[in-house]
Amino acid sequence: MRKPKAYLTASDLKGFILRASALLRKLKIPWYILLIAVILVPIYCSNKQRHIIRDYGELITQAFLYPIRIITDVGMGIPNETPAVTVTLEQLYSHISEDQQMKMLVTENQKLKELLDFRQHHHLRATAVRVMGYSRAFGQHRLFVNAGSIDGLTEGAVVIHPDGLVGQIITVNQYSAWIMTIHDPLSRIPTVMAISRHKAITAGSPSGSASLFLQYTDFSAPTEDEVALTSGEGSLIPEGLYIGKVIKKQGELRVLSSVPWATLDYVLVLSFHPTTTKK
Repeated sequence: MRKPKAYLTASDLKGFILRASALLRKLKIPWYILLIAVILVPIYCSNKQRHIIRDYGELITQAFLYPIRIITDVGMGIPNETPAVTVTLEQLYSHISEDQQMKMLVTENQKLKELLDFRQHHHLRATAVRVMGYSRAFGQHRLFVNAGSIDGLTEGAVVIHPDGLVGQIITVNQYSAWIMTIHDPLSRIPTVMAISRHKAITAGSPSGSASLFLQYTDFSAPTEDEVALTSGEGSLIPEGLYIGKVIKKQGELRVLSSVPWATLDYVLVLSFHPTTTKK
């Protein structure tokens, strides 16, 4: 049995170019895209594919997406993976005094410690991940974190903070993931009131409102100042997670989250597996 090659050879690169050329002709993509991809393949391989490359289809796809990801990541404030941007970040940090850097580091470590203490105190099986960026495009409310499938993250995993529910993971890459927060217009959280036990659906808002909408699922509306918790219905989100407090805004009852969204640095991804009912 032949051993797999650890690195791309000249023949591999030639084969890649031929396949990519055929794909470009079929899709009518300009030739200079191929040139960019060929230049970026070694960069992409050195950064992400240090192990044996087995899937050339994935390599071609990622090579084409790489320049787009670079532009997108820079625009969103996500640290770039290329040396040029690393230098830029170093230059940015060079303008911050050592004292300020130390204060930033202490604050960051304190936030992480508080999160880990919260996990230990509540005996949670969870992974602490760092928030690297966010997306508000088209009314979305989504977070980008620095952990992915290699860290055990899966789609649908529930994300929390000591101050309440954050959302669910909707996309998982090898080294990163996207979280749809409870403020996203597509978010729907089965909810129950802690005291009255009235049930509702907590929904996000495309307008970017700081409070969440309440859609009642029974005839009785909750009262102001009640605590909203996850009900666990649907078995997608655990029961009893804190969502927020019921408030009255513009004559409507809504839920106000206590999560510090503007300064959110770290979150916990729960190791929760939804139960499925077999028919």
